[in-house]
Amino acid sequence: MHNQVNRQIFRYLILVFVFAWTAEGLLILGEKSGILTGTSGLVITFLIIGLLAGLSPVYASAILFYRQKRISNFTSFLKLIVDTPNTIKTVVLTLLFFIGLFLINFSFESLIGNPSYYFLLLFPFMILGGGMEEVGWRGYLQPLLERKFSFTLTSLIIGIIWGLWHLPLWFIQAANQSNMNYFSFVVYCIAFSFIIGLLYRITKSTFACVLLHAWGNTLQGMFTMNYLTQPLDLKLILTWTCIVLVIIGISHIADRFQYKVIQ
Repeated sequence: MHNQVNRQIFRYLILVFVFAWTAEGLLILGEKSGILTGTSGLVITFLIIGLLAGLSPVYASAILFYRQKRISNFTSFLKLIVDTPNTIKTVVLTLLFFIGLFLINFSFESLIGNPSYYFLLLFPFMILGGGMEEVGWRGYLQPLLERKFSFTLTSLIIGIIWGLWHLPLWFIQAANQSNMNYFSFVVYCIAFSFIIGLLYRITKSTFACVLLHAWGNTLQGMFTMNYLTQPLDLKLILTWTCIVLVIIGISHIADRFQYKVIQ
């Protein structure tokens, strides 16, 4: 059983890194060679990042779900993504996570002055521009890792892998990440992995995680992002550590509550 799980994890990681890093490697070469310049180069860069590299977790999970006969076509894949065991519970909890994420940003960052309706305009785009990654990270990888490790270790592993998966973007001048501090970004990925991972653990809804990830990216377009652009310091590390510890505590409470309900 463990060997089978290991193979499934390994295959997913190979696919998701090959798809993303190959696409991003071509972009790096395109910029270095002067092929990707001007408006057309910028458009091509964003399309490749958004539709190829950024969706590599979707492509990898779809291929593996199909091989495992968990899906048979595009429709069944969509059903797998939006399947929600307890809709009311998931909606309530997702809204609470939305509020919590907003309060974290509101407490530590400043609004950059965009009109409030930008929240509504940005959010649908961020479902594709980041949110859909969760089909792979949470919908495929997290359940496999949790068969081997605790929630804490699973979230830590996914966060580190997630940060590493983004690495080539720092070598692409047109990418948003080129203005961020990489190590601050990795710490953010780890902390956000705990937050989204908890939502998946207590709802078993991939789509809820897609929406939460999209919401997190939307907030980055509304608030300053000092926690991503500034170098790591003790205050930032302690802040994310406290948030992670709260998430771990909530996960233990949720696990005990679920155990009592089953009993």
